[in-house]
Amino acid sequence: MLWMIVVLMVLGLLFLFLEVFLPGGVTGIIGSVMLLVGVILSFVHFDEVQAFSILVGTVLISVMIMVLGVKIFPRTRLAGRIILREGLTRDRGYTPSSEEHESLVGLSGVAISTLRPSGIADFDGRRVDVVTEGDFIREGERVVVVGADGNRVVVERQNSVG
Repeated sequence: MLWMIVVLMVLGLLFLFLEVFLPGGVTGIIGSVMLLVGVILSFVHFDEVQAFSILVGTVLISVMIMVLGVKIFPRTRLAGRIILREGLTRDRGYTPSSEEHESLVGLSGVAISTLRPSGIADFDGRRVDVVTEGDFIREGERVVVVGADGNRVVVERQNSVG
């Protein structure tokens, strides 16, 4: 009986480890059920001290596997194929669009497509996707940026701004 419990526990840990590579929950659920059945069987067939020892050993081994996986797995060749190692930093040209768009507030430009209510406007040689508050603005009309919220840049016809 002991060998069956050990096999269930080892298979349960293996299935939990496989969950990293085969996400979807099925292998994780199967592994958890195997571990649970193994612990229950150990409490049924052994005295409490032995069963508790098996439970503690299983928990410790699980924690060690998780810690080693977190520490070692990111350095493996397989992780190199899964994990993005490049950072999106300002020195590499990345700027969050909310900051970028907030700097446009107050600028005037020209609608280079018809805005009904969305389209493209040019601000000093920079093309920006913009929206109006529902106004129809023809191509070539002057616009001014009145707001920016995340990726949304709101413009109005320049002469209608007070």
